[in-house]
Amino acid sequence: MKLQNLISKERNKKLIGTTFEVLVERIEDGLLYGRTYMDAPEIDCSVVIKTRSRIRAGSFVKAKITGSSAYDLSALLVT
Repeated sequence: MKLQNLISKERNKKLIGTTFEVLVERIEDGLLYGRTYMDAPEIDCSVVIKTRSRIRAGSFVKAKITGSSAYDLSALLVT
């Protein structure tokens, strides 16, 4: 698991600066949680988007990846 954690961190780090279309799956405490075309539900990482925009679950948004961890990506909406 330690090795997989390192692999995942490196893989996600390479995505910083890229833009993806993200399917918003849920909204909690002002954060959007979604996934890209690469992410399987309940298996792969989530994209966490901080925004004040009113977006509904089920919407597709463009998001630029700004940070990463082993299991999640953080992003900002692209307007």
